Amino acid sequence: APFELRKYSEVDHLHAIMALQRHQSVRMLRSPADFRQLLSLPGIRAWVVQRENVDAYVVTGTAVNKHGVLEYAGRADDILAGLARLLREQHLDPAAPLPVFGTDSKLVSLMHAHQVPMAPLASSKGHGTEMRLVLNRQRVNDRIENELFVWGLDWA
Repeated sequence: APFELRKYSEVDHLHAIMALQRHQSVRMLRSPADFRQLLSLPGIRAWVVQRENVDAYVVTGTAVNKHGVLEYAGRADDILAGLARLLREQHLDPAAPLPVFGTDSKLVSLMHAHQVPMAPLASSKGHGTEMRLVLNRQRVNDRIENELFVWGLDWA
């Protein structure tokens, strides 16, 4: 079905994006203030796939430590349609990374069906591009920090 791809607007889209993110099986808990802060970071652009309602969203980044597709939520076919439009309208570099959770079998199946090449996600640890600030060393020791994988805007 036809849809509009719109740039994120806090007034128009914040609550819909929050609801979509909360329905993801793998996610971080965020307050509205967290969403506002993360979606307003430099180099971050968010887009919504919208028909009558917001059906999906995609967040992209252009910073060295936040590059490519950073986060998305919604139905897999809506996400893929939004990504295709972003590529077609040159809002997204075709070589930009697009992480897909292995648990998201619907999106993985759609990617295979459209012959989108996939490869395991390589770790960026050791390249000096992470911004990590451990707030409580009693809860996050060195081992946990070294093995921690956070996806989406929360690793910003």
